[in-house]
Formats: sequence, structure tokens, C-alpha cells
Amino acid sequence: MKNKSFAFVILPALFFLTSCTMLRVQGNSPKPAAIGSLKGDYEIVSHFEKDVQVAFDWTMSPDVTAVLNEQLQMTDADAVMNMVIKMKSTPVDFFYNLFTLGLARSYTISVEGDLIKYAKS
Repeated sequence: MKNKSFAFVILPALFFLTSCTMLRVQGNSPKPAAIGSLKGDYEIVSHFEKDVQVAFDWTMSPDVTAVLNEQLQMTDADAVMNMVIKMKSTPVDFFYNLFTLGLARSYTISVEGDLIKYAKS
């Protein structure tokens, strides 16, 4: 009887501990990038949304530099603003995590934002 109660306590605790994730995101760009709005007169050139799968990550700090630079090179935008970065888990990520026993994590990062062009003064 002790083993069954132990399983009913430990398994849910492990589930909740592995589902809580703190994520530190890094990113560099040759042009300004902001999570919120930027000051000044500007017009929104386009909106972008890109999903990137990160597999076998030991650091839990993904780099979104490649996504930002790719989006900035596709247009003549001056900056990125209103960025939203979300972490998702797909079935593929689940099987990667199962294979590595959760040591080297796999997840999908969704990056979205607005590309803007400053108004000429």
C-alpha cells in the first residue's frame, strides 16, 4: 500500500516540477529591438511571426538573433518593436525530452513582432 501512495504523490510532483520553466532569452541586432513600443514617429512596415525549434539545449537560454536579423534583412525596416517571445512544446519536443530524460531540453520558440520604419523629419 505504501508504494501506491508513494507513486500517487511523487508522479504528480515530478510532472509539475518538469512543466515549470524559466527561460532567459538572448538576442542581438544591428538595429533597435524592443519588447514594447519605441518613441518617435514611425510606420509599421510589416508584422512577422516565426517558430524555431531548439533541440538538445543544456542552457535554457535560446538566442533569437538569427530570427531578428533574418526579418530585418528581408525588409528595409529600421527597428523591431512589440516583440513577443513564447516557448511551446510540440510532440517532437516531447520525444526529444523523453530520449534525453529531460537533461538536454527541446522546445519551440515563437517570436513575433512589428517591423517599423522611422518617419523622415
